[in-house]
Amino acid sequence: MTAKEALLASTPATLTPAELAGRIRSAYGDITFVVDDDFFWSAGDEQLHYRPAETAEDIWCLLHEIGHARLKHADYTTDVELLGHEVDAWEWARKAAGRFGVALDDDFIQDQLDTYRFWLHARSRCPDCQQTGLQHPGGHYACLNCPATWHANDARRRRLQRTRL
Repeated sequence: MTAKEALLASTPATLTPAELAGRIRSAYGDITFVVDDDFFWSAGDEQLHYRPAETAEDIWCLLHEIGHARLKHADYTTDVELLGHEVDAWEWARKAAGRFGVALDDDFIQDQLDTYRFWLHARSRCPDCQQTGLQHPGGHYACLNCPATWHANDARRRRLQRTRL
């Protein structure tokens, strides 16, 4: 079953994704929603950015970002903590989806989490020997194979850069 078929099977047939997204946003009137090109929760601005819903995936992402807002996700100190925030927001979205008669697709969720897993792995790769390093509480990395240490930029919305310390 495609994502669109799953959405249509789990919501009233008369609702388009845009209409369903409108109902979802209305249910969370205390959140400031901003139309954008992508989905993300900006804790500093306390705004949820979203793109207009055209697909089931858009509905799922909207619920996920509402999860970040509801769980008050703001900052993280380690990459593993960020991954934990992502898992928690997807779990929140899964529970909230039932309120709107929506079922989230587990494969879609795992695909989304994989993007973070791949990102975390890329950040942890030593710039000298390409082996996996270990992130320290201060955010910097140390290679387990050679003496290299480095810091990685945020890179969630731009190209990853690792700077040797």
